[in-house]
Amino acid sequence: MFYYGKEERENGRIRRLEKRTGGVNHMRILALDTGTKTGWAVIRPGWTKPEYGAEDFSLRRGESSGMRFIKFRKFLDDMRKHGVELYVYEQAHHRGGAATSVGVGLTTRVEETAAFYGVECVAVHTGELKKWATGHGKASKEMMVEAAFKLWGIRVEDDNIADALCLLALAVKRYDVEVKSIID
Repeated sequence: MFYYGKEERENGRIRRLEKRTGGVNHMRILALDTGTKTGWAVIRPGWTKPEYGAEDFSLRRGESSGMRFIKFRKFLDDMRKHGVELYVYEQAHHRGGAATSVGVGLTTRVEETAAFYGVECVAVHTGELKKWATGHGKASKEMMVEAAFKLWGIRVEDDNIADALCLLALAVKRYDVEVKSIID
């Protein structure tokens, strides 16, 4: 993982994700709020609004716990149709138990898929996202839903989708991606 403007060693190399030079950036971004119910949002240059949704990776009766990760990897592979050049995801918290196992497993699949396809990958801490979107580092789910509406003019009920939309807006702003929207 690495954050904008910071370096980190990865496979013995130092990588740095920066704004592209020459003015407007034409990056395609996939934002992910990973979890059993994963919110996602994707934008391409020139789009006025993102595509977004939520995928449920709950296990069905009789499925092993590994099936969740196989389904998630297939979902990430299917999202390649957008020609994504950057994955932005909300950093998993380690609270213990099953939630930690799921969060770490899904994060691993995001990083694995990014490495496999040669796509940049950025983690954003939950507190950083909430503070950027709402002004409060411990914003409620309702506040994040409202922030997604203010940022994109899109009313969603699902907090996972709202988080993904806010992540996407943060990435668009941070990397100067060309989007014809209400993001300043």
